[in-house]
Amino acid sequence: MYKQKKNISVALALVIFCLISISLKSQTRISSPYSRYGIGALNQTTNARTLGMGGVNQAMASRLYINYDNPATYSRFMQQSFVFNGGLRSQQTELSTNNQTEKSNYTSLGYLQFGTPITKWLGVSFGLIPYSNVGYNINDDYVLDNIGHVAYQYEGSGGINQFYLGTGVSITDELSIGVNATYYFGRMDFTRSSLFPDSINYLDTRITETQSPGDYAFSYGIHYEKELKEERRLALGATFSNKTSIGTNRDYLVESMKVTSNDISAVFDTIIQNQGEKGNIVLPNRFGAGFVYSKTNSWQLAGDFTYENWENYESFGVKDSLKNSLTAALGYEASPQSTSISPYWKKVNYRLGVKYHQSYLQLRGTQLNQFGISFGLGFPVPGSASTIDLGVEVGQLGTTDHNLIKEKYVKFSLGLSIFERWFIKRRYD
Repeated sequence: MYKQKKNISVALALVIFCLISISLKSQTRISSPYSRYGIGALNQTTNARTLGMGGVNQAMASRLYINYDNPATYSRFMQQSFVFNGGLRSQQTELSTNNQTEKSNYTSLGYLQFGTPITKWLGVSFGLIPYSNVGYNINDDYVLDNIGHVAYQYEGSGGINQFYLGTGVSITDELSIGVNATYYFGRMDFTRSSLFPDSINYLDTRITETQSPGDYAFSYGIHYEKELKEERRLALGATFSNKTSIGTNRDYLVESMKVTSNDISAVFDTIIQNQGEKGNIVLPNRFGAGFVYSKTNSWQLAGDFTYENWENYESFGVKDSLKNSLTAALGYEASPQSTSISPYWKKVNYRLGVKYHQSYLQLRGTQLNQFGISFGLGFPVPGSASTIDLGVEVGQLGTTDHNLIKEKYVKFSLGLSIFERWFIKRRYD
């Protein structure tokens, strides 16, 4: 006789995170002048656990955590189990130039994921993860001969989300393969204005553009895990996604106008107006590889390398000045030996990590680099295999050289991982 275990905590977690995602949907999720380029600032696909380990993901497999980056790991879910991972992300940023400093912060939904095995050799997962964020407000002022004051204004908001459905299949006890089908959707709003407040001979110009992608793409993964001597294990992972054209609708409007001293815009003429224009955003091919070397129930050391060919990026047939990017990360997790009577702190998982990222931005002859160090904690929920995870990354993007902007940031990720066994045969009636 079998009895399905009712899990109120899973339902409650789902309701909480859905409400949070709805409440945050209309908010700008980032404030960064660098999100003006390409499709914005790319979101990390890590959970709170792997954020604390430098963002390593390529070969990480666990019965408690869902690894979206490598779908082959879905086959590692424990039989008759259900896994829920949900998390919030928060970031505090200090933007600085050679003579000015500004601070910003935001909080948003980080990830919402579900996973379960179908058979002993097949597992599935689905979920929602932000892909990119756009949020900036930039003003450039100049004084030109015979014209006077000229102001250029740039504003952007929105972003792209990804809903995925994936499966992982065990070919042997050691080798697995997997695939994710990901649907990209969202909205990005861009406004560019040229203002001539000191001249009545020049009309102001405003360009408003809205892009709404809605299309799917595929990514693939492979995972190999080998048991070595003395409770040591070695896992290898690799992922790949090919260059993909994402169908996108665009509204494009160019207007001539005049802005008064009270910031009231009087439109004189519509120069260009295209509604519902169909086109594509071309996302690049991506390759990643990594390893995990571990001692069972004690510690694990993981390393990652990923490469993305962003020089292939296009938006409605127009290329941006993006460069190919790469990321290297190294992470460590310690799991002290514990028993049911051990002190609670011996049951906590401790994590450290470091990351180097060469971004796809090259401005004024300088390709922007990012450095980050991270740490994290995994707190077990008493009486269950579930955990509450905290990950923190402290880092820097960019430089103040060549009149560029340096971003110093602190990222926080708070995650909940619920693991439950379902359809367990009762021993006693």
